[in-house]
Amino acid sequence: MFIQLNKGILYRFATPEKSEVIIADINVITSTLSEDHLSAHQFGHSRERSLQMACADFIISDILNVDTKVLRTAKGAPYLKDNRFNLSISHTSNYMAMIVNEHARPAIDIEVKGRNIDRVRYRFTIDEEVDHFHDFFKEDALLSVWGVKECLFKIMHASGVLFTDHLKINGSKVNGDRLIVDCHVDHPEIKSHFTVNSCIFEPLILSYIDAAVDV
Repeated sequence: MFIQLNKGILYRFATPEKSEVIIADINVITSTLSEDHLSAHQFGHSRERSLQMACADFIISDILNVDTKVLRTAKGAPYLKDNRFNLSISHTSNYMAMIVNEHARPAIDIEVKGRNIDRVRYRFTIDEEVDHFHDFFKEDALLSVWGVKECLFKIMHASGVLFTDHLKINGSKVNGDRLIVDCHVDHPEIKSHFTVNSCIFEPLILSYIDAAVDV
């Protein structure tokens, strides 16, 4: 069930693998926070980055119903201090998405529809992969491929990843309002299959891996 909410949280839903997904408006959420609260996130960061960090803390606190801070590894991957929950975060423009799962690692990506990335097309995909997305996403097929591969990249936590060589899209099928994408990773550090869900939440393309237990 998809629920459109207020206070800056635009969509919230639970997945079959018991992940919690939230899509939020960064500007609306941070406008409700005090300047002192925002300043606490700004040390060593730009104003834009501090707003993103404050928004992430707000979302995770809302999900867990307790005041919580998102920490980050040296590579920028988000985690919680007690490691009781696994999470992934994506942001673009003034939007942020977060997926949280207690038992397995998830991954998430959002892209604003209509963004043209043709100039970098062959750095991350081949034409045969894009063909799997045309019927469902039309002119945003290429952008959707990028979102799916971003999820694969995030789930790996590996270095030296080549999007075209290591992250492969095998096929897709429509299931209601979403495209179910069959993928596999062929990288020296990890070889595994993954399923990525991809759908539209206006004005965004949302892609996510619900839960990956083998990475």
